[in-house]
Amino acid sequence: MSREDLELYKLNELKKLLVEAGKYVPYWRTLFKDIGFEPNNIKSIKELEELPLLDKKIIKNNYPDFISEKATLDKITYMTTGGSTGSPLKIIMNKESRSKSHAATRYYLKKAGINPGLERGVRLHGNKIPKKYTEKAEFWMKEGNRLTMSVSNISMETCSAYMEAIRLFQPNYIHAYASAIALLINYAIKLNEKFPSSIENIFCDSETVYPWQRDLIKNYIGGNLYNIYGHTESAGMAITFPGSSELESLPIGIMEILNSNSMPVRIPGRTGEIVVTGFNNKIMPFIRYRTFDIAEIATEPNVHKRSFRPILSNIKGRIQDYLLGKDGSIVPAAPLLFDYNFDWTGIDLFQLMQEEKGKLTFKIVKNKETNLDESSLKKRIIKSFENIFGDQFTIDASFNHALILTERGKYRYVDQRLEINFR
Repeated sequence: MSREDLELYKLNELKKLLVEAGKYVPYWRTLFKDIGFEPNNIKSIKELEELPLLDKKIIKNNYPDFISEKATLDKITYMTTGGSTGSPLKIIMNKESRSKSHAATRYYLKKAGINPGLERGVRLHGNKIPKKYTEKAEFWMKEGNRLTMSVSNISMETCSAYMEAIRLFQPNYIHAYASAIALLINYAIKLNEKFPSSIENIFCDSETVYPWQRDLIKNYIGGNLYNIYGHTESAGMAITFPGSSELESLPIGIMEILNSNSMPVRIPGRTGEIVVTGFNNKIMPFIRYRTFDIAEIATEPNVHKRSFRPILSNIKGRIQDYLLGKDGSIVPAAPLLFDYNFDWTGIDLFQLMQEEKGKLTFKIVKNKETNLDESSLKKRIIKSFENIFGDQFTIDASFNHALILTERGKYRYVDQRLEINFR
C-alpha cells in the first residue's frame, strides 16, 4: 500500500474499533457520551487525540467496565502481563484477537524467510522445562522442530552442555530474550564454545536490545538480528526488517510517540512515550493506552519503500534486570516473572528485591478490594515462584502500603541491591 492508502486503512479500522467500543464496552460508552465524542463522525486519525490517555490503574479501578458486553465466557481466554511497571493485569481476548496476534508474529518471521514449524529453531524465552529433563541435567526439551531451553539454568557450569545441545540440533534461528542470549554468549566466550554456522537469524523481543548486546550477538553468532517490540496487550508492534536496524510499527493499531505534555514527537533523535490503540481486540479494547516504554524517533531514510509509521531507532524503556543465584549464577528476571500465567488476583503492585545471593523478596501491595488474607496470599506467592525460579533461589514475600517510584514515575519490577558483573 502507498502511505496514503495505509493511512486510510488505519482510519477505517480505528473507526470500527471506536464504534464497537462505544456500543458494547461500558467504560468507553460512558466516556464518549460524557465528552461528546462521536466515533461514527471521525474523519481523521488525529481526532483520536480528543480522547484522554489510558493506563493500567484506570483499567484496574474499573475492570468490569472494560470488557465488552458481547464477550462470551466460554469463548474467551486471557493472558497476564506484569510489564516493566510491575503492575499485573489480566488481558481478556477471544479466538479472533489471539489469532490476529499470532498472524503478526508469522508476518515478521516470514519477512525473515522463516516458515514456522518447518525451520529448526531454539527458544530461550522463559519456558519452564519439566522436572524429568532437569533431573538429568538436560535444561531443554525438543518440541518438533523447536529446541525449548530454560533461561534460569544458564551458568558457567552448564554452558558447555547448552552449547553442545544447540550444535547437535543445528537450528536455523534463535528466538530469545536479549538478556538470556547475551548471558549464554558471555559464558560461551569464556569457555571458547562456538555456535553452529547453521544459525542465520536471531529474534530478540520483550526487552530493550542494547548496543552492546547487538554487537555481542552479531560478532559471536553472526547472522541477521531482528529486534521485535510488542506486549501482551497486543495493541502495538514494531519490527526490524532485513537490512535495517530500525523498528517500523505494524498497522495492527495506532502507535503514538508523545512527550511529557502528551504532544506528538516527530523530530528524529527525540524520545517520547509509546501510546497505543489496538485494532484487533474488541473484547477488551485498549485505546490510547500508555505503555510507559520510551522510544526514540528515527531518521526516515529514502531507501524505505514501506509505508509503516512511526519509525523508531530503538526502544529505550525496556530495561531488563538480572538476579544472582546461590552459586553466583546470573539469571535474567523478566522471563521468569512475566512468561507464566501466575494468578495475580489480590495483588495490585509488586517489586522483586534482592539483597543477598540466592534470596529474593516479593514486595507486595495488596489490592484494596481483595478479601484474601495475607497469610494465604504469601503462601501462594512463595510456592508458585519457588517452583518457577527453581532451587537457585529461596523466596519470601512482604506486604507494603506503597512502592517507591523512580525519577520517571515508574515502578521498577526488580530492585537489585547486588552488583552484577558478567561482562
